[in-house]
Amino acid sequence: MALLLASMVLKAQTVVVLDLPDPCTAQVEENLTEMSGLTIAPNPVGDELTLRFDETECASSIDITICDVKGMVVMRERHDLAGYSSRETRLSVGNLPAGMYFLNVKTEKSTFVKKIIKK
Repeated sequence: MALLLASMVLKAQTVVVLDLPDPCTAQVEENLTEMSGLTIAPNPVGDELTLRFDETECASSIDITICDVKGMVVMRERHDLAGYSSRETRLSVGNLPAGMYFLNVKTEKSTFVKKIIKK
């Protein structure tokens, strides 16, 4: 995604708007537990979230980002799956306070964004 820079003058003030790639601004899959290529369970989650990939999404590594409702990144991890026969990984979220979050999972082929509830 290209960096887009725009500035406007409003009542003698300059406002600069940066359009940067943000893992928390993609379209969210609202009510799906299973998305094409990725299954997330359980949701709501207590301490551990399981991510399962189907054969089409088999990846050597995945980047996981969790953002709060304000768009702040609260967790970022990379999981290396190369050499594993299982197409699933677990994510420990027990340290997060209860609330709504956005889970962004990026594989070599796709990016998934899912709303999760931490209980």
